[in-house]
This record gives sequence, structure tokens and C-alpha cells, in this order.
Amino acid sequence: MQVAQFVHPEDHAPFELCTSLYGPIKYFYQGYALLDLGNERVRCWFNDNKFVLGCRGTTVGGVGGFQDLKDDLVLSQGGECGLSIVDIANQVMGIIKSGVPLRYQSNLRTYGEITGYTINELVVCGHSLGGAAAFCIARQHPEVTRCVSFNGAAPLVGGPHLGAGIQKSRFYHIVGDIISTHMEEDSCEVYRIKLTKTIDWNKPQWYHSTDRFYWEAAFEYWTPQEEQDDIQDYVYNTTLGTWVVTLLTGVVSKYMNRDRLRELVCKSPIPGSQSGGPCAEDYSLGVGGVATGVFGGAWLGWLLAGTELAATMVAATPLAIGGAAFAPLAGAYLGYRLTRGEGVLDMVNPVNLSRKRFKAG
Repeated sequence: MQVAQFVHPEDHAPFELCTSLYGPIKYFYQGYALLDLGNERVRCWFNDNKFVLGCRGTTVGGVGGFQDLKDDLVLSQGGECGLSIVDIANQVMGIIKSGVPLRYQSNLRTYGEITGYTINELVVCGHSLGGAAAFCIARQHPEVTRCVSFNGAAPLVGGPHLGAGIQKSRFYHIVGDIISTHMEEDSCEVYRIKLTKTIDWNKPQWYHSTDRFYWEAAFEYWTPQEEQDDIQDYVYNTTLGTWVVTLLTGVVSKYMNRDRLRELVCKSPIPGSQSGGPCAEDYSLGVGGVATGVFGGAWLGWLLAGTELAATMVAATPLAIGGAAFAPLAGAYLGYRLTRGEGVLDMVNPVNLSRKRFKAG
């Protein structure tokens, strides 16, 4: 397969090398040889005083997958450089800069040695989590001549997500990949590539995949504003099926509530864009909706009084001490909180619930 036309020719080799970390690993590619440095998450290649340092993305179920997930959590909380994958890469960088002899794998069983080398070019690259790590590494090491991120992790939380300067960092983002939307435009050269006629935001894995960088059909470049408008259109205008699903997940937790998704999209627009249109409108249930929830909850509590479900409802509220007689009040309380955007998991801690029921009984 050929790398897509929207990828600059100088970035083809870094892309092929860093994505080979998902397997099978490339021992040799266009003159580059794999060095005996790093591990499954970070590897380095050498070609005539030119280095490519590649960082792998999250690989659930693979070697180092648990560390990947921990790094994803840190990244979502704004800790872009506090990642374990960055620590590994820094160790590799230290060895390269020290000038010590380096071993490369000449075949599956034997090694050759590289001595007397200099660093004429040092490219750091990565996909997904690895893309975010690449930018951090480039900011920490002035010896890095260029860094490239392919759908690098830049979600709408945990920002700002920064490159290493427009002069030496490049960010490729496939529109539709919600994981990499929020890269700061003034910190690197950003390419937002729209592949399909319409964007299906329900399929983030499809857009996030490295396979999209082998795209052979037509494409176009989008601005941050075009992508922001498209996301807003998705969260405010959806099909009946999607609405039902998000309604049900919103009952589970406020963090799965469509109103909360709208809030995130509107309050954290893509860098270089502005939220507007439906973001300025009020889609909450209002006083009437809340009153209906309170009345409906009270009616349900009265209807279920004396049942196991009613006992559970009461135990989930501050009224647990009142026992089954408080079922209508407990129902009204839960109805109020649900219509205010909270979910069952936000109100109920299973451990505390069992304790309350024990005491109430």
C-alpha cells in the first residue's frame, strides 16, 4: 500500500516506521536499520547519521497496554509530558546523545555496531498516544530536528495540546477522529483531512486507525471552524436511534448525558474556531420538565411502595432512615436529580447502598 497523498513525502518513512510498532516491526526500511534500543512502545532507527524515534499508540491487550491506558488517563487530565512512554523515549534520547556505540539488528539473530556517528537529523514521530508523546519529547530536546504526529492524542479535555513549534512539528488529523481534534493551531503545522462526504462521529475507531493514512480516494482540507460546526451539528441533530441510546446512557451517568456532551463541545471549541449556532440555545428541560420528573418519581414511589425496588429507591436517597414509608418522597427526589442531568451511578454508590439497606432493614 502507498501512503496517502496528503502526507508529505518526507513523512512517509517516519509514518511507516513508527506505525510498525503495532506489528510487524520493520527491521529495515529505505536504508533505516532498527537499533537495539527502547522496548515495544518506543524504538529507534538509524540511517547514515539520521535517526527516527517512533512512539507507539495505545495497544490494549498488547505488551505495555496497561501502561498505555494509564498514560491515556494522565493525558486526559492535562499531563502530556508526565507519561511513562515519554520517560522511555528520554532514556533512548540520552543514549543517542551520549555518542556511545549503538547496536543494530542486521538480521533476526545477529547484530552490527555503529560508532563515530553524529546527529544530522533526528525525527520523532508517533500515532495516537505516541503522537502526543512525540511533541513532548521534541519540546524537551532541542536536538530534535522535526516531529510528526499522526492522529496524535489531543482530545477536547486535558488541553491545551501543544506542538513543538510550527517550524519543526507537523500534525495530521483525520476529521471524524474525536481523539485528535483539539491541537493548538499556533504550536505546529496542522492538517485537518476530510476523507468521506459526510462524517460519522459514531465511528471514531475507523477515523483514528492508521489505515486511513493509506487513503487512495479524493480528500479535502478542512478548517477548525468547519470541523467545530460539524461536531455541533452531530451533538444537536441526531437520528431517533442515537437519541434513544444517549437518553438511556444519560440515565446511567451524567458523563454519558447528551447535554453534558453538548456542554463539552460548546465550552471547549476546537482551537482556531468558535462555538455558535445551537450552542447559544437552551435545550434543558426547564421548570416544566423538572416538575414532571418530580411528580413522576413520586407517583412511581407510591406505586411501588412495599416492593424490593422501592426499598432500593429509598436506600439511594438521604431518606433511607425513613424506610418504605418514604418511597414517594424518595421517588420525587430521584426524579428531580435525573431531570437535572444526573444519572443513576452519580447518585448511587453500590457499597453505600448495601449498607443503607442493611441499616434501614
